Amino acid sequence: MSRPITDSMLAPWGEGLMHDLFCFFRQRVGCPDTAADLTQETQLRVWQSTHDNRVDNPRAFAFRVAENLVVDHRRRQAVREICVPLEDEHADTVAGFDPAPEHCLEQKERLRKLNAALSELPEKCRTALLLNRLEGLSHREIAARLNVSESMIAKYLARAMRHCRSRVDDPSTR
Repeated sequence: MSRPITDSMLAPWGEGLMHDLFCFFRQRVGCPDTAADLTQETQLRVWQSTHDNRVDNPRAFAFRVAENLVVDHRRRQAVREICVPLEDEHADTVAGFDPAPEHCLEQKERLRKLNAALSELPEKCRTALLLNRLEGLSHREIAARLNVSESMIAKYLARAMRHCRSRVDDPSTR
């Protein structure tokens, strides 16, 4: 049974924290609408998590949840960018409409090809691409992790993207 929300439950969510979270998201995702959505999602998740548990530092916990939401958001964006490009033939698809089985099979095949292409890449190229696209790390952050220059990271990413696109879009690859 749910209990009513009281002022004491919302106390850590003063305007300051909400504003700070919004700025945090705005800086990382760029879109103010997405930042607002992620701010509300953070508030909901923190409230749900702390509903029965005591949190010593609600602000730190909120920012940990926020960071996790940014990673999740970037993963979804990366999948959309790499695996599901918008095509003219699908532009008129109605939201909520189940795609045809052929479309599902095509997308599964594209994903299989992408996984195969990723496994063909040299380790540093693959790691750089995954850190950039899935974790949302900058060239500088990736360079520090891999102990190479930022320009080398740019080359790794360009090579990985070319390779993945060619493998996914090539009808002869199986």
